[in-house]
Amino acid sequence: MKKSVRKRLTEGKMEFGQGRHRVYTSLPEVSLIHLVNDGNLKAREELLRRMLMRIQRKGGGISMGS
Repeated sequence: MKKSVRKRLTEGKMEFGQGRHRVYTSLPEVSLIHLVNDGNLKAREELLRRMLMRIQRKGGGISMGS
C-alpha cells in the first residue's frame, strides 16, 4: 500500500506519510520510498542502509547480546 505524499517542501525536504507517522524526509529518500513501494530490492537495501546510518549517528546503536 502506498502512502500519500504531500507536496509541501521545507528546506529541500518533503512531508511524507500520514497521521502521526508523518515525517519530513529529503527528496532523494522520497524517490527511494516510491521505488521500494514498487518492489525495487536495490532501493530497499539503500533505504535500510540509510536508516541504520541515521540510527547509529543518533547514538541508538543496535545491541546484539546481553
